Amino acid sequence: MRENLRAGLAATGGFVALLASIAVFRVFSFSLDHGARRALLWVGSQSDCVVRLKFWTDPAWLSPATYCAALPGDGKLHPILLDLPLLSPRKLEVTMALDRAVTLWLGGVITLPGEKGSFPLGRWEVSQGVTTQWDGSAGKFTVGKAQGPAQVSVSWEIQGTIPPKPVPWVSIGWFLLGVALLLGSVFLWAQLGWPSSTSRKVGLAGASFGLLLAVAGARVWMVEDYGSSLPFWDEWDELEEFFRPWFQGDGLACLFFPHCEHRLLTTRALALGVTYANGGVWDPRIQMFVNAFLAAGPPVILFLGLVQQLAGMPAKLLLALGIGSITIPPFFGWEDTLMAWQSQVFFTEIFSLLAIWLCIEHPPFSQGWVLGVLMGVLAFFSMASGALWAPVVAGVQLLAPPERETKGGAARRLWGSLLLAVVFLLFWMATPRVPSHRGLEASSLARLLHFWGEELAFPYKNSPWLAVLLWAPFGIEASRFLLATFQKKRVRPSSCLAVGWGLWVLGGTLAIAWGRGSGQIAPRYLELPALGACLNLALAISLVFPAARRPRELWEKGAIALANLASFLVLAGVLLRTLLGPPVGFKERIAWRELAQANLSQALEHGDFRALQLREGLAIGAPRAERVRRCLTDPRIQAFLVTPWGSGIPRGALAKLGKLQGAGRWGEGMLLLGLAGIGSWGLASLREDRKIKSFPPALTASQ
Repeated sequence: MRENLRAGLAATGGFVALLASIAVFRVFSFSLDHGARRALLWVGSQSDCVVRLKFWTDPAWLSPATYCAALPGDGKLHPILLDLPLLSPRKLEVTMALDRAVTLWLGGVITLPGEKGSFPLGRWEVSQGVTTQWDGSAGKFTVGKAQGPAQVSVSWEIQGTIPPKPVPWVSIGWFLLGVALLLGSVFLWAQLGWPSSTSRKVGLAGASFGLLLAVAGARVWMVEDYGSSLPFWDEWDELEEFFRPWFQGDGLACLFFPHCEHRLLTTRALALGVTYANGGVWDPRIQMFVNAFLAAGPPVILFLGLVQQLAGMPAKLLLALGIGSITIPPFFGWEDTLMAWQSQVFFTEIFSLLAIWLCIEHPPFSQGWVLGVLMGVLAFFSMASGALWAPVVAGVQLLAPPERETKGGAARRLWGSLLLAVVFLLFWMATPRVPSHRGLEASSLARLLHFWGEELAFPYKNSPWLAVLLWAPFGIEASRFLLATFQKKRVRPSSCLAVGWGLWVLGGTLAIAWGRGSGQIAPRYLELPALGACLNLALAISLVFPAARRPRELWEKGAIALANLASFLVLAGVLLRTLLGPPVGFKERIAWRELAQANLSQALEHGDFRALQLREGLAIGAPRAERVRRCLTDPRIQAFLVTPWGSGIPRGALAKLGKLQGAGRWGEGMLLLGLAGIGSWGLASLREDRKIKSFPPALTASQ
């Protein structure tokens, strides 16, 4: 027992260090952002805009502190209160995206302990092709019409600091609770001494639940900070095209109404469930919290499907930590997190992964296979790309017979593949066509491949050539799979599953590149590439920890080196992107939403919607002002809409949850508790490995 306890404590040391580093980084980042002087800026504009403010510090290589503020175009000065960086700020950069001539006023004060000083202006730097006029006496700077953003920089010197703000006790409390639970699990495994079979099942359940809590907790944390009850973009369309017909009694048919190229059955059913549970009021922010848990579904399914095939505790623990490292940072798919209607993405991924898993693991026309087909049907009724699982399963089943195929199995595989081909054809025929979206498609083959490469090069979307390297582990596994099928060898189910999931990710990203390849990669398109990175990480781990202990050939050593390089680049890229903070466009979108909330609240309060016609787009959170006007003036829609937008208080069956939510911040605690769950599973795997004499098969294509 003492040996087990010492071993458990030693294994826990590294994980406690991980939790401690998270807490220290949290404390440091909080002090860095909020623990310095405060600046009061006065900014005004003649048209609605979002101003991006960057405080550059010394040393110059550090990322600047960035703030975004939404300005109504009323020509008045508006105060912006900012916390300056803890390090010495040396320059302020103001960026505005202009489509018309505007006048920008800029001035302010720096507040220090017991004193107030003027904000000295420095030299203005303006981008080329922009007409400017500066009135020094009035502090007014007029910027003419420009094709791109006009950048204006101001330099000044500041001296003095104020003590950092204290870290909230809730952060320290969550950290201590996570450490206590982790240490408690050490004594649990040491005292109970469960057999390996029990510890394996309980530990796997704990790891899965821990991964779910960690991924969901990170997104809940984001919703707590940035979520809003204001509908955004396509959600205004759904208010008029779905919610109003439903509450008018049009029946189940409106659940299947097309939305662009999709039929959003699952998303609409979820929205109705949240609405009825919330006392008949649809609150997008509450649905964002539900979506946070849905977002954890795909990583957990990947983990459960791949972990049982890895050999030994180090490989399993690396897989859990690797998937968590890739999927926990919420900034990659922040649009899906902060839009209630984006649950369609998570439903599609969950049902597609389950459909491929069930159909590959079970022979055609068995109960498990039929259940997989039903999962695939739900995937299609989540998004149009939910049809891609069918050709993937059909191809894998035709090429790779199961290890123990019964008499007549080949015929069933053939008929099953033909049936899936018919299902895919029906899905394709049922997909709506949107002529106005043809301008969004890739204009050429070169553009299609470039966009596709940017997706597959996650998290280096600006380096599409890296996609070949980052997907090398899947290329190695697919080559083994094809070689085994051509040599008429039996292929393990683990290899079929890995190849099937990989082909599905490749097909899904290619569909996005085809349908939206004319523009830039939006954050909402990065959920699927992140799953591809997790899959390649698992395949790389299976190469490093093989099931068979034998001398490796030269090509195997090269494959392992290539897989290790790909895994290192992915994990390093995710860590670097996370430490750099919110991506470009995130804070601007939050500022635009605040401006849209102010514009719509003013129109609703005064009953004057004429001004909305001049503010289409991000200034009202919708592409068409007329649709917003119809929604806000329709009493049937107002009856189930949260107004004013800041009063999103849970009602009905969710009222008790609202009280719990108001008692504290839960996202941060869920994240730490989830990491503690993964750590306890690591301890269980440690006890298991001490008793294992032979390893289970790894992710190899053939025996």
